[in-house]
Amino acid sequence: MSGSLEDKQRELTMKLLHDLLFTDYGLMSFIGILFMLGMAVFFIRLFLNKITLTGGNTRIK
Repeated sequence: MSGSLEDKQRELTMKLLHDLLFTDYGLMSFIGILFMLGMAVFFIRLFLNKITLTGGNTRIK
């Protein structure tokens, strides 16, 4: 009984991966996700670099 549940879950996972990588809407979603993750890494590095350069002890007046 549990084998059929695992098979259904595996089929669903494969369908989701297939839709993500081989359809137009899936590829655009994948590209959007990668772009947002890239932007997050860029901004985190940018802000940490700015904090390091200023010493982190500046005050907003």
